[in-house]
Amino acid sequence: MNHLLRISEAASLAMHTMSLLARHQKQRFSNQQMAELLDASEHSLAKVMQRLNRAQLVESQRGPTGGFTLARSPEEVTVLEIFEAVDGPIGKAGCLLGKGQCVSEGCLLGGLVVKVHHLIRQEFGQTTLATLAESMKLGDLQYGNA
Repeated sequence: MNHLLRISEAASLAMHTMSLLARHQKQRFSNQQMAELLDASEHSLAKVMQRLNRAQLVESQRGPTGGFTLARSPEEVTVLEIFEAVDGPIGKAGCLLGKGQCVSEGCLLGGLVVKVHHLIRQEFGQTTLATLAESMKLGDLQYGNA
């Protein structure tokens, strides 16, 4: 399946994990529980959770009853924050070939790359975690008393 927009596995995992935490705000999830629910590698998820913790999007508690919870309300977190916490800042739109050497003065695609880049940044910046979580089926997943 080809997609125009490619989101890294880590960013996708971050969005899904944050949505899970948003849908179950009163529950603390261990890395193992989330990996199981999301059918993801515990190792990959641990790296993502470290980045989300560093960005202060999640809080972690160690110990037998430890785990992760959201650091802020889902209405206060944007998809852009989640994405950039994991993959870094969305860079500037540029030449698809990385050269900027089209024969004509303008881009071969007539500015489409810049428009799409702007739209993605705008959409990610305006979409809250609350909205993202509402669109996910993660609330249907069951793990213990989740």
